[in-house]
Amino acid sequence: MAISLELLTDEDILDYSRSDGKDHVLFSHGDLNLKYDRLQPIVGGVYDVEIFGSPMVDRCICGKIHQASPDPQPCPHCGAKVYTKEAALRRFARIELPFYYLNELRYEIFKQKFDMIFKDCNITMNFSAGDLSKLGYSNRGAKKIGIKVFDSCQFNYNPKTKELEISEFIDDESKCSYEGLMKIIEEHFPEHLTEYRKLINHYYLVLPAAMRPFTLAYKDGKKMMGTHKLSTLYSSIIWFCCTEDKKAADGLNYETVMEKLATPGERVRYTALLRAYINSIQKEATELLNTSKENLAREMYSVRTKNSARCPIVPDMNLKIDELGIPRSIGYEMLREDFIKYLMEKLNFTEKEAKKATKEEALNEETQKLFKEYAETRMVLVCRQPVLHEYSMFCMKIRLVDDYAIHFPPAICTPLNA
Repeated sequence: MAISLELLTDEDILDYSRSDGKDHVLFSHGDLNLKYDRLQPIVGGVYDVEIFGSPMVDRCICGKIHQASPDPQPCPHCGAKVYTKEAALRRFARIELPFYYLNELRYEIFKQKFDMIFKDCNITMNFSAGDLSKLGYSNRGAKKIGIKVFDSCQFNYNPKTKELEISEFIDDESKCSYEGLMKIIEEHFPEHLTEYRKLINHYYLVLPAAMRPFTLAYKDGKKMMGTHKLSTLYSSIIWFCCTEDKKAADGLNYETVMEKLATPGERVRYTALLRAYINSIQKEATELLNTSKENLAREMYSVRTKNSARCPIVPDMNLKIDELGIPRSIGYEMLREDFIKYLMEKLNFTEKEAKKATKEEALNEETQKLFKEYAETRMVLVCRQPVLHEYSMFCMKIRLVDDYAIHFPPAICTPLNA
């Protein structure tokens, strides 16, 4: 069974990076100076002890405290609190960027939204050559616009003629990339602005320090500090992209570089380069977080029973006390194979038409309506307890309440082992 994953919006990242009544924002790369033989955390750095506590789960940084505590106190020497493993894995932070970027994994959804917003417009492209693939502006092997267009091109909209021009020739920095598109949407298509904002990000989520501990080793008789690759990647984002990182003495601070660039085109293309760099870092981070290693996926989202969609139960103010909700996207994937059969048997769809409806046209209003009618006749197995055991599950009927979640009312459920 396939499981759909939702990429974080800026609102999600804000929620994750707030705790203790504070916003946890990183703005300095200075604590990853590998000249030191020990970790020297600084305020706003990738190992800021006030935000993350100690990166070790059994001791503080200097070693004076050797035990985790539910109510930890800071070490009087290094200032690090030793949280329990559960608490340490909740200590997130964020990096605030001076520009918006699009996660490559979200590109197809973004492109669909773009096509829908400008469906009644005449889109023209002003490029030096006709084949976008040769210019690197398209998806691999295709002759259509790719993510590089949205990263680096200028968008000019004429409301009178309903014409949108996409140009690689830059003369107005404010009309370029996601910020330029946002201005057009805000002024002429305001009903789509909220959804558009959800597809792009201004923040970058930083995982807890407990997931990326540093190491100490001896090489040629000298003690050396080894840094987790995730921490190095976060530090490089701060170094190149964070305007608050004023201690970047090498002149690579974002504002310093932008001031040295003479033309709007140079500034737009430099920012586009950083967007591409962030996406490459996200790919690298995904490799580091695969389930073969001890990581967040293994700690919090492991699958213990075949064909189960295990995920945390999250409070929802719209749910009643006796209701349980899961994301609609997961519910859709749980039932999609049977939904294909339903379309073929009950509505005389061909197999090709049914598969197209559930994949290419999955967000179509008519498809959603058909799925709602079908899903509310189905029964699913749900376990609300901390373990996924075959004798601890309930059989429940689906009830679609809104566009965002499938609710399972326990009032109509029956224990399988009853």
